[in-house]
Amino acid sequence: MKRKRKDLKGAILFAPYPIFTILCSYLGWHFSGYRMIIFQFWYQVSAVVWVILATTMIVLITKLLKLTKRSNRFYH
Repeated sequence: MKRKRKDLKGAILFAPYPIFTILCSYLGWHFSGYRMIIFQFWYQVSAVVWVILATTMIVLITKLLKLTKRSNRFYH
């Protein structure tokens, strides 16, 4: 049950990003005068999202490496 809650929390956190991307592209085409401002805003938000994903990946890899070290101690 806890696993499903964590997965749901991650989905809720990152699911709005594709919607945000579609909305920004629509607004960029609809309001062509503000296209560059909308693109810059989308780019900054995307950079933050990718930094969060990269940080999460690094944390998960370090946790996985710690787990494999522990399991190797039990088997040897």
